[in-house]
Amino acid sequence: MKKLFFLILFVPLIGFGQNKSFELGAVFGGSLNSLNSNSSIYNKETIRPIGGFLVQYNFTQRFSIMTKLLYHIKGGSLDTSLPDNYGNLHEQINISSDLHYVVVPLLAQINFNKDRWRFFGNTGVYLGYLIKAKNVYEEEKLLGGINISGIEQSLDSFNKFDFGVSLGLGASVQANEKIRITLETSFDHGLTNVLKKDLNSKSIVTSIGVTYNFPIKKKVFNGTSKLECADHDQAIEIDDKKKSKWRLVLYKDGKKIGGKTKRGKSKLFKKKK
Repeated sequence: MKKLFFLILFVPLIGFGQNKSFELGAVFGGSLNSLNSNSSIYNKETIRPIGGFLVQYNFTQRFSIMTKLLYHIKGGSLDTSLPDNYGNLHEQINISSDLHYVVVPLLAQINFNKDRWRFFGNTGVYLGYLIKAKNVYEEEKLLGGINISGIEQSLDSFNKFDFGVSLGLGASVQANEKIRITLETSFDHGLTNVLKKDLNSKSIVTSIGVTYNFPIKKKVFNGTSKLECADHDQAIEIDDKKKSKWRLVLYKDGKKIGGKTKRGKSKLFKKKK
């Protein structure tokens, strides 16, 4: 009964420790971003590039954890009209509020493998840090002699830290023994306000990743495998004129015996009185 109990207890741990591997790679793609607020004037989406690096540790073929270091431009946009120097309105123009973040997600992932293919789902949280906020205009305009194609904003009215949840689905294919190509779509929802008083962000990210696999394997002798041994029958050429830097040291009963002479053998096998 005790043997059965320990077998049930440790079998999951044995399975959990097999087929470990470590993946390191790069990701790039695009994101569809919006700002979530009833009072926000930036009520339209923006499409922006995204890129960075990923690290993934595979405990088994079924379960992995993953983190990324991403440069992610979030935000929203609006359509408006701008006045010229004479107070007349220009044609309608699109203005985007681009919020530049460095984002680090931490995700748990479930994998479903089929031959060279892997289908997966992951979920977790992310932490972002705002490094720049900028209003970007659809086209260059001169307003009062000033080019307003892009105006950087002060970060005083923004929360620099962004925290949220992430949910993703994707598939990958093993290109060769080491290289894996991944296509993933994820949804990020911010839980903190972008502005200190209002707004939180949403993003739908589609990315392509390329990773390099570092398998973690231990050599285990199972009792049936063939162990390669040295061939002692092979003749070895020895140059008698060349002195070796190695020498044989003999110990008996914890004491060093013999020296540079050939008396070590006789002392080693000499019977005690």
